[in-house]
Amino acid sequence: MQRRDGLRRVMETLGMFIPALPTLNQPLRHWTREAFVEAGQEGLRYPDSEVGADVLKGITLGRMVEHLDNLLFTPVAPAIGGVM
Repeated sequence: MQRRDGLRRVMETLGMFIPALPTLNQPLRHWTREAFVEAGQEGLRYPDSEVGADVLKGITLGRMVEHLDNLLFTPVAPAIGGVM
C-alpha cells in the first residue's frame, strides 16, 4: 500500500497522475509444483492454449512442426494446472 501511495505521489509531482489505480479482481495464484513438457527437437510451436489458461491432465497443448509443416511432436499437459 505504501509503495502504491508513494508511486502516486511521484506521478503527481511529474504531472503523470492516473485518476484511479486498477484493483485486483482476480485472486493471486500460488504455484506448488511445476511440470514441464520438452519436445526434444527443434521446430515451430503452435500453441492451443494461451498463457494463464487452466488445463487438465492429458489435454493437447498445441503442436510442434518442422519448417515444412511436418508434425514433430504433440505436447500434452502432464498435470492439472495453468499454462506458463
